[in-house]
Amino acid sequence: AALSRLRMQAPFVPLGTSGGGVRCLGEGPSRLVVLPGIVGSGDALAALGEALVSTHQTAFVTYPRVEGLTALLAWLETLRAHLGGGAVSVYGGSFGGLVA
Repeated sequence: AALSRLRMQAPFVPLGTSGGGVRCLGEGPSRLVVLPGIVGSGDALAALGEALVSTHQTAFVTYPRVEGLTALLAWLETLRAHLGGGAVSVYGGSFGGLVA
């Protein structure tokens, strides 16, 4: 149910041309970027965004197709700029933990 609500409330915003993008939920003053494992998207943690909606702007990442970790980190800088720059907190599960 939380995943369906996330998809309705936070449309997918593509970043670049490599298939990656983000869904943002919440209006709080703090920003949290959710990085998934290698397969799937951050959407799987939709219930986390619902719990934080009043305190955080939560960005659920779908990774782009890239040629390596350096390219992924550069894409994440594009994401940070899209979110307004500055500091963000990062939560990563599995491969996302390595990236975080």
